[in-house]
Amino acid sequence: MVLEHSIKEFKATFPETYKIVQKMCSMVKAPVKTIEEEKFYNKYTWSQVREQEFKDWFVNYVYSNSKSRKELMRFPVKKKKSISKLANEFVLNYGWCYKK
Repeated sequence: MVLEHSIKEFKATFPETYKIVQKMCSMVKAPVKTIEEEKFYNKYTWSQVREQEFKDWFVNYVYSNSKSRKELMRFPVKKKKSISKLANEFVLNYGWCYKK
């Protein structure tokens, strides 16, 4: 996610996405500033179980939070299937690598 701006600006501009990134980082005990680094996703790892826990949290969080749906979705529908696809895309693009 190599940021074009500082973490502070990212948090101010995309507060809901920042909360999701915070949760993703906390699940592997990584500081949020890690996402400023190139190839940050290689710095920490998680298991498939941990990744699924994050996706479950993501779906529940976005489903119950209209602000996050508006920030993250082109068409912010309150449908778990659509939000689940979004969670999968988020993890595919920004998630940690699996433990070896």
